[in-house]
Amino acid sequence: MNYSWHDEEALSYGIINISAANIRPWPVFQSELTSQTLLGTIVPVFEERNDFLLVRNFDGYRGWISKHSIVRVTREHAEKWHSGPRVIVKTNYGIVRQQPDESSEILADLVPCAVLGKLESTLGSVRVALPDGRSGFVPEYVVLDEAVQKKIRADWQQVLATARNFLGRDLTAPALCRPFSVC
Repeated sequence: MNYSWHDEEALSYGIINISAANIRPWPVFQSELTSQTLLGTIVPVFEERNDFLLVRNFDGYRGWISKHSIVRVTREHAEKWHSGPRVIVKTNYGIVRQQPDESSEILADLVPCAVLGKLESTLGSVRVALPDGRSGFVPEYVVLDEAVQKKIRADWQQVLATARNFLGRDLTAPALCRPFSVC
């Protein structure tokens, strides 16, 4: 099977484990922020230096990411994550909680287009898997099955409605959505 994230030169692979991971041109925190990648994104890992990993993002950009932002995995594990049932965050913000109620412990915050493993649907919520193996719940309205999302063909009204969701936001920040997604 052909995966866009596969690279013969990779030492290993990683799956982003925080809502938005910063990518820098140099392996130090004082280095400028040049890009970001989102929760659930698979990246090939080419080198490790200090607390950083040299990765290639889905858009081809190579840079350094904090090793605390990522779960390192084998190629087989990455393939399993990629091919398993997944959901995509469709709202501007969301939260994964330990249990499907508002008072439950928060496990992770979510941004548009983040990807989670789908374990099961329950009444009003979806049980999801995080890349590090933890599982929790998100409200059903926050996510969309990836299989359904791939079938969506956006028209100009959908694009305009999506754009309106970002009014008042800093649009000079790095783009969050993957290419061709309707987030």
